[in-house]
Amino acid sequence: MNLPGDFEAFHGELELGQKQLDRIRSAAESLTSYLRDAMNLDAEDIFLQGSITNETAIKPDPEKEDGEYDVDLVVISAGPDDSPDAALDALEGVLERHGTYGPMIEPRADRPCVRLRYADDEIGGFHVDLVPARRSSDEAPLEVPRPGEGWRPSAPAEYAQWCRERGPEFGRVVRMLKRWRNHYQSAREAVKSIILQVLIADHFPSTSDDAERVALTLRGIADFLSQHDTKPEIRNPVLPSEVLSDRWDDDSYAQFRSFVAEAAEVAEAALAEQDANTSRELWGRLFGNSFPGPQARSVDLAPGEQDLYRDFGISTAIAGEVRIEPSVRPLNGFRNGRFGALLPLQKRRQLDFKIGYTNVPEPFEVFWKVKNHGREAAEQGGLRGEIRRDSRGRDASRNERTLYTGGHYIEIYIVKDGVCVARGHVDVPIE
Repeated sequence: MNLPGDFEAFHGELELGQKQLDRIRSAAESLTSYLRDAMNLDAEDIFLQGSITNETAIKPDPEKEDGEYDVDLVVISAGPDDSPDAALDALEGVLERHGTYGPMIEPRADRPCVRLRYADDEIGGFHVDLVPARRSSDEAPLEVPRPGEGWRPSAPAEYAQWCRERGPEFGRVVRMLKRWRNHYQSAREAVKSIILQVLIADHFPSTSDDAERVALTLRGIADFLSQHDTKPEIRNPVLPSEVLSDRWDDDSYAQFRSFVAEAAEVAEAALAEQDANTSRELWGRLFGNSFPGPQARSVDLAPGEQDLYRDFGISTAIAGEVRIEPSVRPLNGFRNGRFGALLPLQKRRQLDFKIGYTNVPEPFEVFWKVKNHGREAAEQGGLRGEIRRDSRGRDASRNERTLYTGGHYIEIYIVKDGVCVARGHVDVPIE
């Protein structure tokens, strides 16, 4: 099944939120400010590259212990006669002189960058890789270090623009397949993001549905790689002289070829499956627990009771909170006061329900469900269980009357982008 609501919820789990973006940008801005002054650089000499600017960044896989955010910062600080090692040493030396950044520097080993390790904070763990660069007069605007090979051409700004030009749907599929890759391959063995993105672009289908895009993209890549027992030639789309696959070792290529073939089969089975929960299980095999799991089946419902997914096509992926604020209207001859203090309620009372609190940002839709229990409600055909849409957003409310003795309840569902992201419940016992 296509499960559009589930895919929307899954993609929401992948995208960086404002908190993550603000923290990353804050770190980059502080570094930029220091390096500009310390190295006498212009504003355009330091800039972010990689998934943040490509708009393909994802959160770390919560099922991996070593997951963290990776931030790349280009520093055009090297001169035309500097060697890569000299440029790296100079950049590292400037950072070492800073009281905060110095202790954060990790041993360089064979990395073509200077890495700063940030302590875990509200977004989790992350590091910043600072890449020294120099301007070039050849086919590429810049040159950056490559271990053991000197300087190599690079066009990070042009590549970021190429990614953005592919459109938001391309970015969505890249994020989803990066999660699939991260879930099944170790960081050392995983296919490089730039190779994965070029393969996705080469096999990107013309369809408006996430599930179909994922399945067709995987099938296209799998069929392409099946024709190549050894790694094919994959070039940088903005720097044709760079053969990206030259950096792909034979074992890693063979592993990826096998993984993508299996993934294509799983995605096709998930798309063809007509049972929603079985389809969810298959998509979960592909993406891990971040993909919404099986929902309650309709057999768990009472006769006549409605279900968000079965009756409205709305999946559930709880990520927020909502609380119902109930109140009892005054009525002569009856006690008045707080709802909780009046339980159980008497018959023939008027009840008001509204949203007391939610941390889900507007806009969103609201749905209410009222379910009665007990012999009196059953005998009079009043068990209910219908779900009703309320178009007033944060001002949504519901008025009900206490008609039958028994244990009843009312629920509220907050639906954002086609997914139920918050649910509230209030029991309404009537004597």
